Amino acid sequence: MRYVSLFALVFLLAAGCSSHVVRVGPPLTHYAVASPEALGSALVQSLSRLRYAIEQHQGTKIVASRVHGNSSFRIQIDYHNTGYQVTLLESFGMGEGVDEEGRRLISSRYLRYMRQLEGNVTRNLRLGQSSGEGAPVMTQQGQMVAQAARP
Repeated sequence: MRYVSLFALVFLLAAGCSSHVVRVGPPLTHYAVASPEALGSALVQSLSRLRYAIEQHQGTKIVASRVHGNSSFRIQIDYHNTGYQVTLLESFGMGEGVDEEGRRLISSRYLRYMRQLEGNVTRNLRLGQSSGEGAPVMTQQGQMVAQAARP
């Protein structure tokens, strides 16, 4: 009986920790008023702080990856003086799939990672402004790209 209760508890905890699947849409667009240099610096600082591996940084393009447990993903960030776009390049172990309409699916954890990155970039831009390093700052997410998939 004790083992049945333990199994039920573990099952409920696992179910509560699972994430749902969302559709992958066009690139996530974020608007930020900053020089490309200030925005690039804020992006690199944020990626490093959040434990992304920066694979490439040329001009105004960054390719980075993140590994967490048995899952990973790679993103490309293109930035300019009015904001940046994050494009999902590939992912593994994140509930990848295709819906009935042929659109890519991924775990909602990906959206949490992107919100975390956006918040960190915003914070770094504000810190850069308060230390007199640059112009930045109102960062606002342009549009939510992934929509919750219907079961």
